[in-house]
Order: sequence, then C-alpha cells, then structure tokens
Amino acid sequence: APVQLLATNKAGSIAGTSVSSLTYLRRVRPDLRTALPLALAAFAGSLGGAFVASFIPRDAFNPVTLVVLVLVGAYTLLKPELGRSSLLRFSGRRHYGAAMLTG
Repeated sequence: APVQLLATNKAGSIAGTSVSSLTYLRRVRPDLRTALPLALAAFAGSLGGAFVASFIPRDAFNPVTLVVLVLVGAYTLLKPELGRSSLLRFSGRRHYGAAMLTG
C-alpha cells in the first residue's frame, strides 16, 4: 500500500535529512529561532501528507511519485545555488509566518 511504501522510505530519509541539516547548519549558520516554527509546521504537513496518502489508490500512487521525483530533481539541478546563503527577507512575525509556510 502507498502508506507502507512511504513509511519504509522514512527511515532512510531521517538519516539523510539529519546529515544534510547538520551540514547546512555548519556552513550557512541560519537563524536558529526560525527552526522551531519551521519544524513544527513541517511535522504537521508530514502528518497531513500521510493522511492524504492513505486515500490514494495504489494504481495512481506510482505515477504521481515518479512525476514528483522528476520535478524535484529538475528543480534541484536547475538551482545549484540553492541554500548557499541565508538572506532574511522578513522580520518579526512575518519571518516566522514565512518559515511556517515553508515548513
């Protein structure tokens, strides 16, 4: 089932995301006050995504996953400067709102 596929993939994702996050933290030095709202919003989005995935039929899941992976891969290849610098565009509540929306 799609939900089981996503759950199995999460173990590898956690390891990869942890290493990437630590590398980003060391190299870019982002504003850590942003991390908590962003993480909470990302967690809520993850729960919502898992809930939605439970309603996707298996026949439709594989093509959707393939298209999303190709789009994310293309975006990553076309934006090599992504994440090299940290420029705050907002401040105060707008900053936290943007971080939560991103999460």
